[in-house]
Amino acid sequence: MISKNYVSSIAILVSAVVGVGMFTLPYVGMKAGILTMIFYFLVLGGVQHWFHKLYAEIVLSTKKQHRLPGYAEKYLGIKSKRLLLVLTMFAGYGALLAYTIIGGDFLFQLLSPLFGGTVFFYTALLLALRSLVIFFGLSWVTRVEVILTGGLIGTMLIIGAVATDGAMASNITLFNPGNFMLPYGPIFFAVGGILAVNDICLVMKKEKQRIQSALRVGLIISISLIALFTITVMSLSGAQTSPDGLGGLRSFIDPLFYNVLLAVGIVTVTTSFFAMAEALEETYVWDFNINRRIAWLLVSTVPFILYYIGAQDVTKVIALTGAISGGLLGAFYLVLALRAKLKPELDSPIKVHLTPAIAYAATALLIIGLGYQLIEIFG
Repeated sequence: MISKNYVSSIAILVSAVVGVGMFTLPYVGMKAGILTMIFYFLVLGGVQHWFHKLYAEIVLSTKKQHRLPGYAEKYLGIKSKRLLLVLTMFAGYGALLAYTIIGGDFLFQLLSPLFGGTVFFYTALLLALRSLVIFFGLSWVTRVEVILTGGLIGTMLIIGAVATDGAMASNITLFNPGNFMLPYGPIFFAVGGILAVNDICLVMKKEKQRIQSALRVGLIISISLIALFTITVMSLSGAQTSPDGLGGLRSFIDPLFYNVLLAVGIVTVTTSFFAMAEALEETYVWDFNINRRIAWLLVSTVPFILYYIGAQDVTKVIALTGAISGGLLGAFYLVLALRAKLKPELDSPIKVHLTPAIAYAATALLIIGLGYQLIEIFG
């Protein structure tokens, strides 16, 4: 029998994965080709599922709850904790910056025809409102995020059904070998969702044997939805596909549906921002004993500073963040899992086969992927 907690766990993972990362994929797909995108969906989806299981094994092998830097200190020592804090901050702030850029652009498209103003104004306004909400607490985020992600998925499906008359397979780029490495970072970012593993382990604490199944089903659903969104947008807007994924649709769907999609996108991106902000704030508070108000200040101001000094290319931000979080953080998951297997505090029902040879080989591949992505971005 399928339990309520099992369904809730799947919904938590889907809500964590289906978010801002998918909005850049149609643009990336038009440059790299749909065959390349499918290849990366399959390969990186499998890699992320592997990471989810490894992280779940770490969580279930440890008595006390931590975020990733806390587990690093426990199993690898204080120096590893500090290094992981730097990587976690980079990945976290990269994600918050991406949510900032996309959210500000959507709000500009929605409200500037009525009130005027610049993209910078609407981005700053949205960040200010988000910071105010974070100040008063985010305990409600997980519940609301699941509901709003469902709203986004429903809206996508409705608009896709309404707009199918304008969709043409000939609009889709099939394969472009010159941009083969371009989707690596963006898809790694888009199919992540590893922060949800902690919550899933808590929700399924009485059904630990089914956590692995929930992780698998949740990720399959997520990748299927993201792939459907990518193909639909590419087939509709073709060469006019925009970096934010939605801008190019303006000419192809009814203005009312377009504005509804923008509004749902803003709310969904905002709740994703809150979820990441909560995780980063908890890292500061739980694992580094930083005062919560100082943690709030760090979480709220850094994305605006990065945006203000010119980090505004969302495709590059997501590509770099995805490559770093998938590559370097992925290597940490492997090392952590190896160490946790040596001295577990609890008997985890999830036991992922992992040897030093497999971990070193996988780490080498991840570093190579990161190197190619850096060349793609800055070369």
